[in-house]
Amino acid sequence: MGGGVNAFTNKKYVYYFLTLPDHALQNGLDILEDVIFNSVYEPDQIEKERKVILSEMELYKNVPYMRLDELSDAVVFRGTPFSVPVIGYKESVEKIDQAAIQKYVMTTYQPQSMVLSIAGNVCTAEVSKAAQQFFEKHSNTCMITWPDFMSWQTEPLESVSIGICLAILWIQLQESDIDW
Repeated sequence: MGGGVNAFTNKKYVYYFLTLPDHALQNGLDILEDVIFNSVYEPDQIEKERKVILSEMELYKNVPYMRLDELSDAVVFRGTPFSVPVIGYKESVEKIDQAAIQKYVMTTYQPQSMVLSIAGNVCTAEVSKAAQQFFEKHSNTCMITWPDFMSWQTEPLESVSIGICLAILWIQLQESDIDW
């Protein structure tokens, strides 16, 4: 099929994105759905990722602007999710396990907290139908209050590829809501 998949996390959302040939919209949504809703989080993979994260934490300690950003956020945003470093704290990284990750995902990865964006050489009606099918397979298991959103139509890009991204908004959670 060709293309690429990646993800990142910032203080507001987790962002999964794919770049695919324009004929692969449904394949891309299937891949995204599998990653979001069917990941197993194997203990051996958690251990590998834990080592990477702890190593990155040590590295970041020696980058002045990153340390300043972390310290200023801790003061300015005290008591809010924005006060917590995106990478977390050493204690929570060392402690987290498969059950905690699964609980977090089940609580946070709610369709009502997701924004699906698709850009490229696509038909608006096809995208709308695919998005509806993507979200109607999954129900919200807890209610999260989030502002209404607008949807709009745009002209297709003159491109032979499409970009699909899914942002999972998580800023509504307080640090105390996360049971590490």
